[in-house]
Amino acid sequence: MALVVLSALSAVLLAPAASAWSFTLPSTPVQCQTLPITITGGTSPYTFTFLQFPSTDGTVSIPSIGSNASSWGVGRSYSTTLDLPNPIGANDSVTESGYMIFPAGSRLVVVGSDAGGFGSGGTSGVLVVGGSGTGGCLQASLANETAALQAYQYFPTSVSQCELQSAWYSIAIPYQFGRITVDTVVPLGSSYRTFGGNATGNASLADWYRNVNWQVDVTAGTEVAFVLGTEVGGPVLVSQLMTVQAGNFTCEAMGAISTSIALPTGTANSVAASPTGPVSNLSAIHTGSIAGGVVGGVCGALLLAALALFAVRQWNRSTRRQRQQAIGLAAWRHSGPEKFEKASWGRGYRDEPLEGDGDGERES
Repeated sequence: MALVVLSALSAVLLAPAASAWSFTLPSTPVQCQTLPITITGGTSPYTFTFLQFPSTDGTVSIPSIGSNASSWGVGRSYSTTLDLPNPIGANDSVTESGYMIFPAGSRLVVVGSDAGGFGSGGTSGVLVVGGSGTGGCLQASLANETAALQAYQYFPTSVSQCELQSAWYSIAIPYQFGRITVDTVVPLGSSYRTFGGNATGNASLADWYRNVNWQVDVTAGTEVAFVLGTEVGGPVLVSQLMTVQAGNFTCEAMGAISTSIALPTGTANSVAASPTGPVSNLSAIHTGSIAGGVVGGVCGALLLAALALFAVRQWNRSTRRQRQQAIGLAAWRHSGPEKFEKASWGRGYRDEPLEGDGDGERES
């Protein structure tokens, strides 16, 4: 029995862990400089999306038709794709870099994706770009940012837990850009992408705008941002961070944050460091199910180990008791003086004399 339990325990402990990957940013982003990215695990190709939030001073907010646009603006979404050795082992890491085309003072997040899809590697916390004194890489206004002013309309300015959201997009967006996409970005959480209809490039139709819908599978109290764009290039419209409000519906939170690593929004500190300390290791880890699986596996292994030890101890105790009983019956059976001298009896052992023995003494 003990061997069976121990074999089952060994199978649990030696089973492979769930597949996952992560990336870390060893330093803070700096204007017009490269940002190191250390990748652990995953499968090529890797894509890192650097999402810059709109300015908060109101100078670039979009005067959208039919919507209060104060929470949206012309942000920037810049992606870099890396084709690395495939796959990177879970215990190995590769360091690459991305170029920061964002001005000092910009607020941004980094979303890691691989062959598993958008956001599969997790999302960094909110970072603030530092200054270096150089600005040769900066562009005052990108063409696709100007196009964003007319590409999208009627986008949400507040969201509630697990509710359906919608926006309008222009069918005049060139069809080469593919499907319309909506990225739900959760700093230090699990970001995900929703696909809408195809752009047509036809501006002559009467219904110039069409709807794209997406579910906000994020629990109340979580901060999120949304990116309206297309599969391949195209205009990009970015919201500010919004706090998800309580709603009337419940759902599986795809954008859940692991409270063991979450930091207050706006900080750029290491997950392991004090919130007031310097940046040393900005992590973006796909947690949630990973953390739960690890904790559950450890607890299950400990429980099985305890059961195995208990079963072994019970089996040993039962075997030892049976042996002691057998030894006791053999050692303490009735014996007369003709077989053993009293001097050889154990201390405290008392035996009745044989019939006819006039001695009458008892060993005391």
